[in-house]
Amino acid sequence: MDYGIDFSKKEITKEDYKKIIIETTKIIEAKQDAKEVAIAFYDRAWVYIKMYEYDKAIYDCTSAIKIAPEFASAYFNRGLSQWKMNRLDKALDNFNNALRFYTENNGNHKQIEDTKSWIEKIEEKILN
Repeated sequence: MDYGIDFSKKEITKEDYKKIIIETTKIIEAKQDAKEVAIAFYDRAWVYIKMYEYDKAIYDCTSAIKIAPEFASAYFNRGLSQWKMNRLDKALDNFNNALRFYTENNGNHKQIEDTKSWIEKIEEKILN
């Protein structure tokens, strides 16, 4: 979904973020197509991460996962938000789920490698 935003721009503005939140909220509230609603929750969570609103991002990722339990990217972003909030055990669980679903659903190499890198980073921080 493009929400009327040119994502090829170098920088997405705060106005773009507001527009994405408005458009994704409309899709969520319409509750017509489950897959679209899950993607809208995920996209809105991405904006919340960019705005440093990690609790809201976690809520939206959780909502996306409830609709689409194998949505690897939603687990990834929920893990990232939890990492930012220093909830390391929860972050690790989410990155492990993301890795499992990326692998099971033939995710691309970069997604899998990025997720493995986050897992290693969190495990190292937990041990130290």
